[in-house]
Amino acid sequence: MTESIHIEVTYSPRPDRVLRRCLVLPWGSTVADALSASHLQEDFPGCVDDPESLAVFSRPVATDCQLHDGDRVEVCRPLCADPKDARRRRARS
Repeated sequence: MTESIHIEVTYSPRPDRVLRRCLVLPWGSTVADALSASHLQEDFPGCVDDPESLAVFSRPVATDCQLHDGDRVEVCRPLCADPKDARRRRARS
């Protein structure tokens, strides 16, 4: 077993910009540990206010989820529009 894990934390503050932070954390670290180590909250206040906006490889996770080597923690922005409503509008036109 290794003593540390390599993970990536990603956040896209705008559709045309993606921020990636590669981290080395101790084995047994959680999503909350990764967010703290990434300093995203200091650089983008409010980006992690909603715990439901967190995912690992696009699968929703809780902040107490233990990470594994190679995981990518994603901080998702709120949706601008409901995808179902947008599809209905496109279908009508």
